Amino acid sequence: MFWNQLASRSIILLTNQLTIIFITFYLANKLGLETFSLLAAAMIILQLSSYFLDGGFFIPAVAEKNNSNDKFLLSKMWVEIYLLKFLIFILFSVLIIFVNLIFSFFNDEKLLFFTLLASATYGFFPLWFFQIQNLVGKLVIPNLIGRIFYIFMIFFLVDDENSLYLVMLSQSVCYIIPFIYSLFLFKKIIFIPQRLSISSLKMRFIEALPFFIGNSIFNQMHNLWGFLILMFGSFTQIGIFQIADSCLRAGNAIISGSVDNLLIHHQKHKKFDYSLFLKISVAIFFIAIISEFIVAGLVNIFLVSEFHQLIPVLRITILLWFFMALIQNLNYPSIGILISQRLANKIFLIYGLLQIPLMIYFTINDKLTALNIEIIVALFSLIFFFVLSFFIHKRL
Repeated sequence: MFWNQLASRSIILLTNQLTIIFITFYLANKLGLETFSLLAAAMIILQLSSYFLDGGFFIPAVAEKNNSNDKFLLSKMWVEIYLLKFLIFILFSVLIIFVNLIFSFFNDEKLLFFTLLASATYGFFPLWFFQIQNLVGKLVIPNLIGRIFYIFMIFFLVDDENSLYLVMLSQSVCYIIPFIYSLFLFKKIIFIPQRLSISSLKMRFIEALPFFIGNSIFNQMHNLWGFLILMFGSFTQIGIFQIADSCLRAGNAIISGSVDNLLIHHQKHKKFDYSLFLKISVAIFFIAIISEFIVAGLVNIFLVSEFHQLIPVLRITILLWFFMALIQNLNYPSIGILISQRLANKIFLIYGLLQIPLMIYFTINDKLTALNIEIIVALFSLIFFFVLSFFIHKRL
């Protein structure tokens, strides 16, 4: 069951991220670095929204389902979590519009509107609901259909700066298709009448908040650096950073399946599975080594010469992914489940807070380049990994 769920979830997330990388490289070549940087700004906002809309609901939902015999629980989860996601989206949109009024990183109002639309539809993506029922395999085909629509819309409709909003529209389409499929598949679960309870919504939000803060801080720190480039850095560096960030997210998509399924595995057995963790770590290592060997060739083949400055950035990004992947498998799935979720939240909170002085320093001293960011975050993650490994050795 573990490996089946891992395979299905990895196929979905890897399909999503690989299509994004493919389209990113395609549009970078087609549009050129300057125009592509306009789209990169929109993609940074979309990716920032993705972590806000995840909301930290998954981990508490897994525990709640395992500890409850309520036959209407899934229906209640669906209604409450999607309502909370909608409220989070409203707050996020207001925040982005307000910040844009100050820094003007979106001069194209149409592109901003469709970027927020794509953010909203991302919140509908039902992977979490399939996963807590161990039915992820049923989502593979509708997700693939959505991705095919995404690719074809961009190939045939996006030509220049004036059609960039169609990239965001195509993102919306590929998220909506799996959501509509889930409505038909789970209609007997979803459409059970539920009495909405403000107290229940509040309780679910409070339970999810520590996981949202901790997990979002860890996974979102890289994109927060990108948001700083968006506001204070060079416009050209936005495009370079966005390609590196897309590759990092593809790597995180590969590993996120093992993180969530290891969490479910430890939640069920209440014992650290050294053998399973070792297999995951070996797989991470070999993926990193292979990526280092092929990255320069891929950039030379798929991108025009003005993007060759990306190669050293991507080499450091691969190292960053390697350490982040190990940290993710050690924290919530291991420390969180077997010692304390509060401790796991604190670990990720410390990871984020310690980077704030670095952000301030690099911003003040005008050192916000994609290469500098990858180096500092990779070194920080390396140190953090060694500290975390020592702590786990003493506690588990």
